[in-house]
Parts: sequence; structure tokens; C-alpha cells
Amino acid sequence: CSPARRTRETLEGLAFENVPTNFLEALYNAPPENLLTALRQVDNACGSVLMIAHNPSIPTLAAALAGSGNPADLMKLNGGYAPATFSVLEFNAESWELLQQDSCCLIDVFTG
Repeated sequence: CSPARRTRETLEGLAFENVPTNFLEALYNAPPENLLTALRQVDNACGSVLMIAHNPSIPTLAAALAGSGNPADLMKLNGGYAPATFSVLEFNAESWELLQQDSCCLIDVFTG
């Protein structure tokens, strides 16, 4: 999670309990490449990750990672991304280090 106030408020609104959270300065207003670097550094023991960061980098990264998925949902990634929108992507690999363009399937896009 970016350490910004707005991203922390988003995280608090999700009401996760007992879930480890890393607040990374590198995510604050970072370009998509920095977000990808952070994801590639995730411990391989983690089966899922929620990244909370900022526009326009989050939708740009999601669009780059999504190599497949419902065409209507894929279009949502390119048509603007309102605050509190999030994308669910599926990545099937043994290592987060293998995360790259078109390596995920877009499962859904939820708008706030």
C-alpha cells in the first residue's frame, strides 16, 4: 500500500484483519514500472496480493498485465479508472519474478 492518506483510508475501508500490510514509499505516485518491480519482489509464499496505489499507474499496470479476460472488462482498463476502482487479475506462475506484460488474466473490474 502506498503510504498516502487516501490509500490508507481505502485500506481501512476494506476492514482486513490480521493481514500483513507493507506501506511502501516506492508506490507513492510511482510509474507503473515501479509498481511492477514491487510486485516482482513479493515472497513466493504469498498466493495473492492486493496493491493499493495511485492513478494513472494502477490502471496502466493492470492493462499491461492483462493478456486475456472478458473484452468488456479489458475495455474498462483503458476507459478511465475512477478512485476506488480495483481489478482482479489471475497470475499462474511459480514466482512473482515472472510477472510481465500479458502474463495475467483479468477476472473482473469493480468500481467504487
